[in-house]
Amino acid sequence: FDTVNPPVEQVYNGAAVESLTNIEIGGPLDEWTTYYWQVIASNDDFTTEGPVWQFDTVLPPGLVEIGTDTTSNSTTGHPTPYGTYYKNHRVQYLVLASELTDFPGFINNVAFNVEALNNCSPMPNYRIRMKHTDQTELTTTFEVGDYVQVWQDDLFMPVTGWNQHQFTTPFEWDGESNVLIDVVYDLVDDYTQNASVYYTATTGLNTSIYFRSDTQPADQATTGTTSNNRANMLLE
Repeated sequence: FDTVNPPVEQVYNGAAVESLTNIEIGGPLDEWTTYYWQVIASNDDFTTEGPVWQFDTVLPPGLVEIGTDTTSNSTTGHPTPYGTYYKNHRVQYLVLASELTDFPGFINNVAFNVEALNNCSPMPNYRIRMKHTDQTELTTTFEVGDYVQVWQDDLFMPVTGWNQHQFTTPFEWDGESNVLIDVVYDLVDDYTQNASVYYTATTGLNTSIYFRSDTQPADQATTGTTSNNRANMLLE
């Protein structure tokens, strides 16, 4: 039972099958966390590993969940915010005001849920930026204007499960506008793979746009490819 997949922490050992009814793992579970568990049966001659199961603990008050589907992108696909299949990329997500109706004024955190890291590489100068927008659907042109940089890491490497980005500069939502969440990083030395991130299809509505290149800095991109697949996220 663990927060890593496959789980490595052994919480019980030695029970006969006919006598095992429940297991006490001890201590409260963390909120907003993915847990993994597995049963390994063995005797003197054989060992059989069961499947790895998982569950997510409940969200604490004040969080808004955007997207709940369990589809994830491939090692070369999108709409991942953690991608090194090309040497750099920029991805932008549109969040509608109607999805933020119960949200307080300041957004302090965004999180993305990684199913599998694959062979994703650390991403240099990883930045998350936000701005209000009048757009109700994204086009192939990245919106210009003043973005607020809310989070930055010199060399960011995601982990399996929820990756929380606690803003150093909170974003003050005006309570009525749609919001753009823009992710960009600098060129890596070698291309590898994208991390697989859970996403939800917003059918009939383009809610993401991405650009990727092995040569051109992504923060200079003016156009990209639109999609109605948007990474699942939690906003706090």
